Order: sequence, then structure tokens, then C-alpha cells
Amino acid sequence: IAAVIIGGTAITGGVGSILRTLIGALIISVVRIGMTFMGINIFAHQAVFGLVLILAVALTIDRTKIPIIK
Repeated sequence: IAAVIIGGTAITGGVGSILRTLIGALIISVVRIGMTFMGINIFAHQAVFGLVLILAVALTIDRTKIPIIK
């Protein structure tokens, strides 16, 4: 599910593709392998992965459909 979200499919019912999912999985793998080679703690792995996931969700939100309250 994380690869799909990081690949750019909106969790609110967006249309995805296999290519985007593969790109999301590649991003996850590269980040995790890179952090392992750098000797970063496993807890930091999870924190970075969580931040990347939150960022991906934030970028896929369609802000034009969110009502602005004044």
C-alpha cells in the first residue's frame, strides 16, 4: 500500500498504474538500502519512511476540492 501511495495514487480514490506503483516501490527500496549502507539506526529508518509516506499523502491531496472557511 505504501508503494502505491508513494507512487502518486491518491488514497481518496485515485486512479493508479503499475508503473507508478513500481516507481513507489523503487523509491522505498532505494531509501531503505541507502540508509542501511549509511549505518542509520532502524528506528530512524521507520521515522524517515513515515515522513516520506506523510509527504506523499500530503502531495496527493486535491486542494481544489477542499472548502476554505473564512
